[in-house]
Amino acid sequence: MICSIIIPSYNSAEDLRICLDSLVEQDSDKDYEILIVDNNSTDDTGKIIEEFENKYPDIVKGLEENEIQGSYAARNKGIKHAKGEIVAFVDADCRANNDWLRRGVELIQRDDVDLVGGRIEFSFPKGGTGAELLDSSINMQVEKNVKNDKVAKTANLFVKKSVFDSVGLFSEELKSGGDVEWTGKAVENGFNLVYGKEVVVYHPARDLKELMKKQYRVGKGKSQIENSGFLDTWKSFIKIFIPPRLSTPAELIGNDKVSEYEVSFISLYIAVWLSGSATSWGKFVRGVKN
Repeated sequence: MICSIIIPSYNSAEDLRICLDSLVEQDSDKDYEILIVDNNSTDDTGKIIEEFENKYPDIVKGLEENEIQGSYAARNKGIKHAKGEIVAFVDADCRANNDWLRRGVELIQRDDVDLVGGRIEFSFPKGGTGAELLDSSINMQVEKNVKNDKVAKTANLFVKKSVFDSVGLFSEELKSGGDVEWTGKAVENGFNLVYGKEVVVYHPARDLKELMKKQYRVGKGKSQIENSGFLDTWKSFIKIFIPPRLSTPAELIGNDKVSEYEVSFISLYIAVWLSGSATSWGKFVRGVKN
């Protein structure tokens, strides 16, 4: 078995169907398996998994993580059951390019490569709202993440399984940022992480409600990783009410990606303010509980 593809899934039935359709039709002659880990879903996720298991019994397998609610616990469950020498991660709301597997495996099989952070291209279901454009500008910027910070995201990540044997699994306590923490730790331990420009998945940009939920999780994750103390926790609370600088949305409007869409300054400003406040609120809530 060359590669095990792991997908954590929580109440993402329709997105999961699109994701799986893209994975079972990969342009690759590599031997691979797809492990979907249902993390206590209450929608039709289980039915979708069963449907694909029946249709593709040789490559699709459903697993369950019912004890710990969290995507990293679900991914760890998949890793423990993975038969491949390479482990690939993708999120349930992503769609893989038809050569994603082939490109990722070719790159990570190089002797000097241990991890590959692939490119994430955004789509805009609502036509490019301020929230969607902000999400596509600040989240999952894998090329910058890899080159500047030596970290990557599990929405599109290939790892030699032997790296987990050395570094260990993802932290199951973290609700967000566990992929950043783990890939950073892998690099610190001497493993080589590279950016895969041709290893592409597509991800729908979030609307304002989903973006705020995402940034709230990001805030909680940052507070956990940084182990925020009393002072930092209350600084986060104050930041909730401080409006962003006017230059922040103005800089986004100058971004090539954003400039293609007709989006108002006010729409971007509101998205920047509310998403930033959600991050600060997440930090505060986690800090108080800690």
